[in-house]
Amino acid sequence: MPVDGYQVALIPMDEPEAMATHELPGSAVTFEVTGLVPGSAFELFIQAQRDQHLGMPGTLRVRTCTCHLAWKGWGLGQAWGQ
Repeated sequence: MPVDGYQVALIPMDEPEAMATHELPGSAVTFEVTGLVPGSAFELFIQAQRDQHLGMPGTLRVRTCTCHLAWKGWGLGQAWGQ
């Protein structure tokens, strides 16, 4: 069954009151958040919406990548445009 949309909540583990919520269309297959601090931990909750009803949330704990910091430390930042 198709869904009407998705509700996404991104919650910083060290500062839960800074939660950000986003609404996505039902056709969404990707979601991108910018401006996050490297090495930060988050909980990501995703709920499908159909009519006015939300489904059970899916939960994922994620950490932002610190990869670019390693590249800069090795002097390779310019090769990656950083």
